Amino acid sequence: RTMVYYGYPLAGGCDGGKNKEDTDSDNFKKHVMSDIYDKINKVADPEESKIINVYYFMTAIIFDVFIDILLRDAYNALGSIFVVYLYLVGNTGSWFLSTFGMIEIIMSIPSAWFLYSCVFQLKYFAGLNMLAIFIVLAIGADDIFVFLDAYKQSAHEGPEVLVDLETRMSWVYKRAGTAMLITSATTCSAFLCTCFTPLAEIMSFGIMASLVILMDYVWVMSLFCTATVIYHNMYDKEGAQCPACP
Repeated sequence: RTMVYYGYPLAGGCDGGKNKEDTDSDNFKKHVMSDIYDKINKVADPEESKIINVYYFMTAIIFDVFIDILLRDAYNALGSIFVVYLYLVGNTGSWFLSTFGMIEIIMSIPSAWFLYSCVFQLKYFAGLNMLAIFIVLAIGADDIFVFLDAYKQSAHEGPEVLVDLETRMSWVYKRAGTAMLITSATTCSAFLCTCFTPLAEIMSFGIMASLVILMDYVWVMSLFCTATVIYHNMYDKEGAQCPACP
């Protein structure tokens, strides 16, 4: 195990009223980020060498490295959102329903954050919490499929269900809502088990993830249900042709 120190001191005097240590730190940070940061990351990549592991640390660039990691994760999240959105379009056959479905999935994050920070007054917000977006993308898409399957099945449930649109959607609401409530409740309970851990990071993530799943259920049963009614009236030609569902 070897530690190599790099970069200090730099030649030069004071700058703009700062002392020399601050000036050196700023100049070295600019040098690292502009000239060698990409090279250091390449060397530190575990795939670069099977024999030597390289790690780097510099207090002055912690914030910049953290922002870089967040941006890369954000790109991954955007890519995941795009892929899930296309998958929704492919399975539902409707850009309208897919768009509102993705909107309700994404809205689960800020609404869960509101509950977390404003309602429950939890001050510690772990960086791990943002991974909840990947969880809700999967669960949210599954909830959409469950709701639409119940909607499509309702068209074949006989005259007692197809009395009118209100009766039909009431049947859909109860059937899909019950199924999603059970699965959402069990998943929320699993994440809430992290409340018993002494690790604040894990506890914060578990609480946030459970709230995100809860809000996804609320949004799919409200916003997406409304979108389905609009879809029935405006775009669903087969449903519109049903005499019992004008």
